[in-house]
Amino acid sequence: MNIFHLTENMRITQTTGDEDKVGFAGFLLDLCEGKIPVIPEQGDFAIEINESLPLPSKRLEDIVSWVYTDIQTNIANPKWLCEYAQPTL
Repeated sequence: MNIFHLTENMRITQTTGDEDKVGFAGFLLDLCEGKIPVIPEQGDFAIEINESLPLPSKRLEDIVSWVYTDIQTNIANPKWLCEYAQPTL
């Protein structure tokens, strides 16, 4: 058995023209790799969000809506959720 670790977001490498989401994807990769420090005095999972990220606001609901633009329409659609989560090859 071979174990492979994914290190590159292929969906983002194929994205053109949307620099906001490319920057956010880089932030998420850094977060997953433990490169974004936790602020323990603010909570077990609290992190500081870089001000240079072009997020719509600091509210979680706004960030989710920004990343998953059609989540409200498709939240109950398992096919859409699976297709959205799968990497583009």
